[in-house]
Amino acid sequence: MKAPIYLLLISALLLGACAHLDNSFLRSAEPLAKGDARGIALVSSSYSYASGLNFEPDSTLGLNSRARKADLGFQLPADVDIGLGNGFQIGGQLALALAEDFDRDISFPWPSLTTSLRAYLQYSLPIRDSYWLGFAPGILYHQEVLSIKEKDSLGPIDEPGYLLQQRGIGGEFPLTISRVKHSKDKKISHSLTLRYGIIRVSSKINEYRSIFHYDIIYNQADQIISRYAIIYTWQWGDDLTPIFVDLGIEFSDKKGLVVPVVGIKRLFDLPWKNKPAVME
Repeated sequence: MKAPIYLLLISALLLGACAHLDNSFLRSAEPLAKGDARGIALVSSSYSYASGLNFEPDSTLGLNSRARKADLGFQLPADVDIGLGNGFQIGGQLALALAEDFDRDISFPWPSLTTSLRAYLQYSLPIRDSYWLGFAPGILYHQEVLSIKEKDSLGPIDEPGYLLQQRGIGGEFPLTISRVKHSKDKKISHSLTLRYGIIRVSSKINEYRSIFHYDIIYNQADQIISRYAIIYTWQWGDDLTPIFVDLGIEFSDKKGLVVPVVGIKRLFDLPWKNKPAVME
């Protein structure tokens, strides 16, 4: 029991090169049995939605002249799923990474944390032999600091740099249909997920100069992003340690936010469910 929990903690603290908003799914509609829980090691695609938003002062930042497309990356989050019985399942996902200090506190020079958090409640029901239908509404939280225009070391000594701090909170509403094939020692499933999500983004910009610790903070108007995804998920393996693979696409109402959905995860059983006593 302890080893998988340690794996989760290690995964949560792994520092990915990019830790943007996760867009993977990596589940089927078939729920876990009551009391069953799984810890997960996974790699999931993620992207920054900042390039699709409108910021002021755009003329100062030169955002109008840069390509407005999502910056795709990957992250290594920790994940737990727990079966509740009667077709219900809950789960959560956490990814952490180091980011720049938005306030640039010289007296306490410590980087901030990029945080991506997802939690969901899934309800599933069998619709015919080997088929499941699942609905898994969830909440999302994301916080990140990006360097959107760094100071040019070869330019004028007073040329400013710019940091963007953004916090997003919202929900997602995936509907999944899965076909599950069981055999004596393995399970194979094919799932198709249609997902709608919405996130409200609050942000501000720090225009800074190194001389005299000069900072100007521009508070930005809140913005809303709608997200739409279609995802195919393939599951293979035994009931205890299956492998999931995602392949899909996500797009948004913001210009340029069209990104692939890819991911892979391996489940590790967390057997805290009471096992039947052995009769002697």
